[in-house]
Amino acid sequence: TMDSSGVGSLIAIKNMLKKYSKEMVITGANETIAKVFYMTKMNSFFQVLPSISDAIDYFKKKSK
Repeated sequence: TMDSSGVGSLIAIKNMLKKYSKEMVITGANETIAKVFYMTKMNSFFQVLPSISDAIDYFKKKSK
């Protein structure tokens, strides 16, 4: 499970990375966590992908 402090930590990391023009993706979230991201519209703030290989593909496509 993830509580508000976990979400707060993710937001802090994302903001830190943004200063360096870097992006973070969430991978491997279990079904419950993934649903929470979509229900709370956090998926508009974080890219949520099923696996690390999907994340690699995502970043490869962005770099073209």
